Amino acid sequence: MRLRFFTIPVFDSDAAQAELDRFLATHRIVTIDRELIAEGLRSAWAICVAHHVSSATATANGTPNASSAAKTKRRQAVDYREVLNAADFRVFARLRTLRKTVATRDEVPAYAVFTNELLAAMITERVRTLEDLRRTHGVRDARIDKYGEAFVSALGQDVADPIGPTDDEAPDAP
Repeated sequence: MRLRFFTIPVFDSDAAQAELDRFLATHRIVTIDRELIAEGLRSAWAICVAHHVSSATATANGTPNASSAAKTKRRQAVDYREVLNAADFRVFARLRTLRKTVATRDEVPAYAVFTNELLAAMITERVRTLEDLRRTHGVRDARIDKYGEAFVSALGQDVADPIGPTDDEAPDAP
């Protein structure tokens, strides 16, 4: 995985925005972090894009090749088995199952509940409370109010002591 940084001015941003759009369309994106740098007329968005690098999407110098340029309209999906470790992927799979159940119940598309990117962010950011979820980029209050408790509860099921039980918690030997 590699990082690519962009600065998009708030004013007169067409060229920088076009460069970002071209990059996003030709790479397998893992995450995007955005931060507004407020400096009056010099205000800009600082954007960090985490992406996968593969021979199919880039040449040695990082420019898209002809094959990937033809796919600019179609964004490739992220394979979260590659992005997350095995334990985190099991949690991701369980969150997707919960999302499907909730989406079916509410008769909405699954992405309207939470996108795959947001599910992965919940896991990698170790969300355990509604306040943690509120700090997750892209999660708004309406989603938290509607779905937050269920997802935080599902994430909380994975909190375990990696060391194991203490002497006080260990079962007594016969």
